[in-house]
Amino acid sequence: MNKYIILPIVLLSISGCHRVVSSSSFSSTTTSIPIPNDDFNPLINGRTILKETLIQTTYHQVAGSELAPLPLSEINFPRIEGIVSDYAVEDAVEGNFLDQSIEFSNQNLNIPTQLTSLTNQQFIEDQAALAVLQGLQGSDERFNQQQSTRKHRDLSHVYFGSDYYWFNQFVEEEQSTITRHTNHVLYGQWQKNKMFQTEVIINIDVAYQLYADASMIYEITDETYPNGFFGAQDQKLETIRTENNFKVALTLGPITTFLQQWYRFENNQTPLMFPFHGDITLANRSLSITKQGDSLYQFKLQVFLGNSFESAEESYQMMSTLRGQQWEQTEQHYQLWQPSPTNP
Repeated sequence: MNKYIILPIVLLSISGCHRVVSSSSFSSTTTSIPIPNDDFNPLINGRTILKETLIQTTYHQVAGSELAPLPLSEINFPRIEGIVSDYAVEDAVEGNFLDQSIEFSNQNLNIPTQLTSLTNQQFIEDQAALAVLQGLQGSDERFNQQQSTRKHRDLSHVYFGSDYYWFNQFVEEEQSTITRHTNHVLYGQWQKNKMFQTEVIINIDVAYQLYADASMIYEITDETYPNGFFGAQDQKLETIRTENNFKVALTLGPITTFLQQWYRFENNQTPLMFPFHGDITLANRSLSITKQGDSLYQFKLQVFLGNSFESAEESYQMMSTLRGQQWEQTEQHYQLWQPSPTNP
């Protein structure tokens, strides 16, 4: 854990405000900053990207093991206020669940007739799709490990009017593995590479842990920066434990993630990894399941600000394909674009 700790309040904020500068000012400023590789070139098909996050995840069943002692202790991390976890229960009251028994099933998917009766390229959407996801969620319990790659780039600081410093424009890349252990702990540790536009690259050690005591669930992220660098984001979310939500917090799987993201957007909030800058209450959103062939279904969640997803100034998409009993890679993609001159 790095001694320099900056709480990720800006990263996790649900909305923000734009400070607009002219496109000519933005272009002249950015072209004066060296571009070490294409990741720092903001121009894509005539548009200017400001922020982009891509997370690709696969889910697995591995041999279970106990994790003891726990690597991270909640007493060593600052509590983040004002952020609600995906598994929080409204108006929950602290209780004592120390002796609670939690079991995970190994059930496979049972594709409902709402999907099997579809013809190729036919789809269901929104509430009908939501009902199918809710009915399938139990099949996520078979997974006890998720592997993810994440790439995040932030080229927005000049546009939003902040002074340019060498560490403002950056690209982060990481590969993570999080495993659910038999003593009901999620844990993973990995390294994140952060490249600044000056071609300086640093390696950041990351550890993640989720566990509970009798009354609270603790979700901890620990970052350690190299000596001489600052910006480590150590955080701890605390959530009141209820009869059912600890099991939800421990569940890994694509359906659980689809449902969590959908509920966030439906409540005019954004997922913690994808904070929107625009007014989320004005966003268009759709949830769909499309039959693409025999035992082949595409699940898709789209949220965007603008007239269409393809031309949106801000967008989020989650997509995964179910082939028989196997989920292919789940992808979450967020983009924030510089407004066009005709739509400031």
